[in-house]
Amino acid sequence: MQHGRFTLELFYWGFAVPALLYILACLIYGASLVARQRDAWLLASSVAAIIMHLSYGAGVFDILIDRTRRRLSRRLRPQRQVA
Repeated sequence: MQHGRFTLELFYWGFAVPALLYILACLIYGASLVARQRDAWLLASSVAAIIMHLSYGAGVFDILIDRTRRRLSRRLRPQRQVA
């Protein structure tokens, strides 16, 4: 990685490891449900859990970004003086 210029250091491969482990855990749990109950459609529950958690996380980040943007815009807005 080069320092001193924009290089997308936020996307370092090490940050993907927890997400990949989570996806693997969901798929293994879904496969165990399939093995126990003999219903292949239960594997879809692991994919549904992944999508649900990604959507929830995206919503949380959207709210945090919106609140931060509003706070910054209030601070940067010129103050009116009352006469």
